[in-house]
Amino acid sequence: MTSNFDWHSTTTRASLPFKTTDWSGCLFHAYFRPNYYLERDLEYHQTKLNGGTAIKDSDTAIISIHFRVGDGLSFKQLKLHEDVRLSNSKTLEDGWEEMKQCARELVNSSPEYSDKKHIRYVLASDSIDVKRLAKNDGDIDVYTTDVTPSNFRQSPSKDADAWMELFLLSRQDGLVMNSVANVKAYKGRVSYA
Repeated sequence: MTSNFDWHSTTTRASLPFKTTDWSGCLFHAYFRPNYYLERDLEYHQTKLNGGTAIKDSDTAIISIHFRVGDGLSFKQLKLHEDVRLSNSKTLEDGWEEMKQCARELVNSSPEYSDKKHIRYVLASDSIDVKRLAKNDGDIDVYTTDVTPSNFRQSPSKDADAWMELFLLSRQDGLVMNSVANVKAYKGRVSYA
């Protein structure tokens, strides 16, 4: 890859539409920016999540839930008790209840959500069964996309669906994920089931 920019020049950095202290930040913004089609899909789902408007109501907080069960379980290669990600759960229903409880604990323990009148949740999962559980759950207000999870190794076009859901999760007010995601702390904004 070649470039006409001197990434170490303060003049170059000052002319960029974002602020960065090193060239890697420039590359990050260039490579990980959603393309037109991904952004269009994100805007569609965010509008639905916001209740039909482009801008979220200030009295509402939206918490992302990333419930990953893993390819082995999602695509029926493992039994539930064989997958270490759900070792504390006897069923997917138990796992979903743990994720909801974790999301509630995040909301209840974070002062930034105390003045919100409405809490919505958005779920992304690699399991169609988990998505069905969420859609039929009358306990919380949860949104999930119509994306049907599939193994991207068998269907490369499905990779874009996964990226769309992950970007959608990243744009919300908080995030709950199970330990399979194995991300270290994002202080105060992430909670682990």
